[in-house]
Amino acid sequence: MANNKRQNLNRVLRLIFENFFTFGNVPIEIVRGQVGNSRFVYVYVKNQLDCRLEWPDQYGDVNNMIISRYFRKKGFLNLTEENCTRLPLYKAGPGSKKKYWYQDPKRKGIERTALWLKNDIAGYDNYGLPSYIAALVFEMLEYGGASFNLDNIDNNMVIGGAIILSGNLSQEEANRLGRTIKDQHTGKGKVGRVAVFASEEGIENSKFESFDTHKDGSYVLLDDKAMQKIMYANEWDATLAGISHSNSLGKGNGYLNEVYQQKLKTVIKPMQRIVKDGFLDPLLEIADDWLGTQWSKYDLDIQTTKLFNDTTEANTTVDGIEAFLDVIRLVASGAWTQAAAVKFVSARFGLTETEANEQLGVITITPTPPSNVQPKPSK
Repeated sequence: MANNKRQNLNRVLRLIFENFFTFGNVPIEIVRGQVGNSRFVYVYVKNQLDCRLEWPDQYGDVNNMIISRYFRKKGFLNLTEENCTRLPLYKAGPGSKKKYWYQDPKRKGIERTALWLKNDIAGYDNYGLPSYIAALVFEMLEYGGASFNLDNIDNNMVIGGAIILSGNLSQEEANRLGRTIKDQHTGKGKVGRVAVFASEEGIENSKFESFDTHKDGSYVLLDDKAMQKIMYANEWDATLAGISHSNSLGKGNGYLNEVYQQKLKTVIKPMQRIVKDGFLDPLLEIADDWLGTQWSKYDLDIQTTKLFNDTTEANTTVDGIEAFLDVIRLVASGAWTQAAAVKFVSARFGLTETEANEQLGVITITPTPPSNVQPKPSK
C-alpha cells in the first residue's frame, strides 16, 4: 500500500494524472515515520481545493505548500497555525534535506514534505493551468446547449404560449388557475394534454396563443463544433475517445494505430515524463534515504499498454499462433509466396500489410522434394 488509505501506487498515479488534467496542478504530500523498528513512507495526492502555494520569497522562489480546509470557505483569509499546515516543498538532488521536512507536533516521530506538479503555461509563474482552458468558451457553449435541451424537455425554456381568460375572475382565482394549468401541462410526460377551464366566478371566453420558438438544428451543429474544439484543447482525438466521425470510418485498425502512436508520442509519453521527473524520482530518493533501499539507481518508468501489437489474435490465442505458424510453413516450403502470405495475415488478423510483413519476418525457403522421387543410390 502507498498510504494508510489502502491506495496502491497505481491508484496514486491515477489520481496524479486525473488532477493534472483537471486542475493543471497536483499537490502531493509525502509522510515518513517509524513504528517500532519499522520505517514507512506514505504518499497522498491532496485535493486541489485545500491547497495553495505560499507567497514567493524575495528571490521569487516558492518554498512551501499550505493545506487548509478553510480555503473552501468563500472570502476566508484569516489563516493561522491552528487552521492550516505549511509543508516545505521537497527539492531532489544533492545537499542536506533536513529543511524540507516538517515535524508534525501532533504526531511524534512523523515528518512531512510536499511535491507540486504543474502544467507550465506561459505567463503563469507558480500555478499551472489545464490544457482544456483554451476551449473554456466552447465548454460553456456545450453546457448551454445541453441546458437548452433539458429545459426544452421541461417547458420549452421560453414562453410556449399565452392563455387568455376573459370573464368575471378575481386576480386570486386567475393566479390559482394559472398555477393549476402550469402544474398539469408543463414538464416531462405532459406534452399534448387538453386544457379544461372552470371557474366559480364565470369564464365568458378563453384563447391560447402559441409562440413557435423551436430551433433544433443550430444547437445540434453548435454542439458538434463545441465537442471538436474541446477534444482538440484536451490534446486528444475523437476516434480514440470512441466518437465516430465520417473521416475515420472504414480506415481500419491501421489508421487507429497511427492515431494512437501520434498521441502516445505527443501527449502520453511527455505526461509520463513529467510524473517521473516530478514525482517518482523524488519519491525514490526519499525512500532510499529513509528506508535504506537503492531504488533510485534503477531507471524506473511508467509503461503504457500497447493497444494493438500485443493484442492481436496472432500472438494471444493458441488457434491464432497455430494458424500463423502454418502460414510460415507454407511460405518456407515454397507453396505460398511471401506476398500472398502478407495479404492473408493482414486480412486474417486485422493488421496492415506493413505490420503483417514485419511479423512474418525473413522466411528461409526450403522446398520439400516430391514424395515419388527416389534418392539416388550411393556409389
